[in-house]
Amino acid sequence: MSMVLLALGLLAKLVAGLLAGTGALLLWAPAWLVARLQVLADEAVATGSPGISLERGFYRHHRVLGMAVVVGAIYILYFLVFAYSAQAVQGLLLAGIADAVVRDTLAYVLQLLLFFGALLAFAVGILLAIRPSALKPLEQWAHRPLLVPGWQRLLSQVLYGRVIGALLLVLALCLWWGSPG
Repeated sequence: MSMVLLALGLLAKLVAGLLAGTGALLLWAPAWLVARLQVLADEAVATGSPGISLERGFYRHHRVLGMAVVVGAIYILYFLVFAYSAQAVQGLLLAGIADAVVRDTLAYVLQLLLFFGALLAFAVGILLAIRPSALKPLEQWAHRPLLVPGWQRLLSQVLYGRVIGALLLVLALCLWWGSPG
């Protein structure tokens, strides 16, 4: 169990480092960051670059990826149902919450979400391993373009960009010191 916590702690520290870097860049030069992202987007459109395509790798190795998703879902189900009692999972994940009613409610909600999420991952893994073309509608839905020019305007304004940068730095620090390991 300590290896799982150590791995989660390292992942949390990696995410915290990325958040801190982005927050520092937003604090230092928010307008430059947005301008640079816009230049990269304009270059991609001008050259006709479709961007990075991952579909070919997924379709080429769909059996291995599908079985990895199935194994991960089975591990989560095993962890929740057989390996540990509900009290052990609750003690591990929600130890810092003092109110018993809130802790119990969060424990049940978390267990339900993990359980149904693992069942969904299991189904998707089986489909990915056996017939990846069945996931084509989901893939087309995920590839729809999402245009958010309001975010660019928000970040290009110095005050809002710096406020968001400061919030990202605070979040990164909380994640860094709150993670195990």
